Amino acid sequence: MLSILFVLLFATTQAFTQEQKIKVNDDIELISLAEGFYMHTTISESPSSGRHSANGLLVIRNGKAFMIDSPVTNETTRKLIRHLSDSMNVQLVLFTGGHYHEDCIGGIEATKEAGAKTFLSSMTREKCIQFNLPLPDTTYDKNYFFSFEGIPVECRLVGGGHTADNSIVYFPEQDIMFGGCLVKNNSSTNLGNLNDAVVDQWKATIEKILELYPSVKLIVPGHGAFGGKEMLLHTISLVDSYKNTH
Repeated sequence: MLSILFVLLFATTQAFTQEQKIKVNDDIELISLAEGFYMHTTISESPSSGRHSANGLLVIRNGKAFMIDSPVTNETTRKLIRHLSDSMNVQLVLFTGGHYHEDCIGGIEATKEAGAKTFLSSMTREKCIQFNLPLPDTTYDKNYFFSFEGIPVECRLVGGGHTADNSIVYFPEQDIMFGGCLVKNNSSTNLGNLNDAVVDQWKATIEKILELYPSVKLIVPGHGAFGGKEMLLHTISLVDSYKNTH
């Protein structure tokens, strides 16, 4: 039995490390996670942090795409959308963002230009109003379960963490989750930008995710490499470490 488990674990690890990558340009890359699922990683530049990357997720089926989190700018988002259309014959039809920061919804106007329907949580919409940001077409209050081209999708506001409004998106058939900036990658040594963080809720929020989705196999964070369930435990340890030193 142990040998079988080892083989399965090794096969899973091999699948994760041999992912297919599509280089769109020097600033945009797609990484294949499963059939029809791609992590998009884009590079942006800011005066404070220089060049840095951020992740989003693309789900593609029947020539249609659902984007979760956009690149930071409309310009970069347009380039990604153009690649989908011209090189993959895919039309962007649906968009959502995990919270109101620019590395989630900075390209929302470009998604609208492409004809995509946009939706955000009602809490994120309130943040958009507060900071005079573009508004989505529709909103959901707490949970939003639906089907995208036959693929079940679960969007949830689980609780505060990186921001008060951070949400997650889960695909139960694939056991794939977009955790966004709520989940820290395995290489993270700290909690990152805490300007809008709700640190007192962060651990409980991650623990609730573990209760809701104990079988999750693959998680895409807002920044850095994707991983598995261990990323949730790593995030909890980072929260504990922060609280012990502050």
